[in-house]
Amino acid sequence: MSENKIKIVVYTDSDDIVSVTEPLLSFPSKLISFKVFVSDTINLEYSALTVVYLTQIHSDLFGSVVVEKDELKDKIVLVVESREDFISGMISKMGFKNTFYLPTNKQNYDNYIIDHIRNRIVQLNKSEGYKHHRRSDDPFSQIIGNSNELKKVVKKAKRIASNRSMNILLNGETGVGKGLFAKAIHEYGNPPDTPFLEINCSEIPETLLESELFGHEKGSFTDAHKTKTGLFEMANYGTIFLDEIGELSLNIQSKLLRVIEKKLIRRVGSVEDIPVDTRIITATNKDLSVLVEQKKFRSDLFFRLDVISLDIPPLSERIGDAVAIARYYFDEFSHKYGVEINSIEKECLEFIDNYEWPGNARELIHTIERAVILFDGGVFKLKDIESQVRKFNGAKKLKTKSEQTNSNIINMHVNFEETDLKMLSSSYAKKVIDKVQGNKSKAASFLNISRPTLDSLLKIS
Repeated sequence: MSENKIKIVVYTDSDDIVSVTEPLLSFPSKLISFKVFVSDTINLEYSALTVVYLTQIHSDLFGSVVVEKDELKDKIVLVVESREDFISGMISKMGFKNTFYLPTNKQNYDNYIIDHIRNRIVQLNKSEGYKHHRRSDDPFSQIIGNSNELKKVVKKAKRIASNRSMNILLNGETGVGKGLFAKAIHEYGNPPDTPFLEINCSEIPETLLESELFGHEKGSFTDAHKTKTGLFEMANYGTIFLDEIGELSLNIQSKLLRVIEKKLIRRVGSVEDIPVDTRIITATNKDLSVLVEQKKFRSDLFFRLDVISLDIPPLSERIGDAVAIARYYFDEFSHKYGVEINSIEKECLEFIDNYEWPGNARELIHTIERAVILFDGGVFKLKDIESQVRKFNGAKKLKTKSEQTNSNIINMHVNFEETDLKMLSSSYAKKVIDKVQGNKSKAASFLNISRPTLDSLLKIS
């Protein structure tokens, strides 16, 4: 959405524009872009909503609007500061369809602008796929790869996508594509005209996050000059994707729990509850169960969010997917930047396939983009991709998947006369946990057991 903001242009004959810009300020700045021109003429932008605000009916600006062709007048929202009936009668004969008179029609104008923005949000979410990917009838086709590991996750995601009442928790390392999965689940399981909004909980300070999620009333705090609509309201009947959910403060967690349990939100500074029917998909690269044990995450919220969890495997565990992703983006970026790639050297593809890509698909995609931008054309060779990987790894040795596989080997030195099967299972489970840096959910997934079963194994000594 950030690259496709909703555009609104305001032309006016006055420096006082509060009346017409007020409804715009109730939406997050990442969603809308508006420009204001104090001018005698207008220049219609077909990709933007044009608002003309007149405080003087005989101004040059009004004259330039009147001479516009009738079919273009439909694209103009005309706002006139006037209480005179004869003025409204005169303007109605000029072919303007969307006209509001202030202060009489102020609420109607606000509602019109808010509805326009909300409808555009729906349209953008309907038409916008992941920014580098072509749309398809199957939203999951945006997730590139044919490995068995990926297919298992996609199959499970499709199975649960149609149940909108089910909250979903996406687990996975940074860069594995949790956002892609969230968007695909939404598109697969929701009608095409429903909104999808996402927010990274780690990027916004707690003091602002509550307002972003739930909105606020005018005057509710020092800088609350206007009423603001929160993301939960804007995502009503659709999906909200909360990334990095483990970064939420306990205060925000309690408010999120209330939304899940009662399907009600309350704007900051308000005493009124607003009903919402919003599907919640969350994601984290942390083990929330560990945060629960550390009292940093509410256990009741964890169980509410973790109704169904999807463990998205890292790229290093998806055999063959790195090359599939690379081929797609070599084609994508060569067209984007006008670079001619005649062929790709075999050694280059072997390097891509064997390198572990600790930053996962995101690192691979960005590496290919940099390499293509700097490529002079012809045959794409090993040195062209390897140089970009080394640039961001410095003097560190580039670790391959085979080396990673060796590091994953667990050696068990067991005295069979002193060890029974339960003790062996417990010892093995503890070593697996060590290998995954203490992530119990990931360890349980590798062991193909539930978390409670893993916890029981760890108690055996």
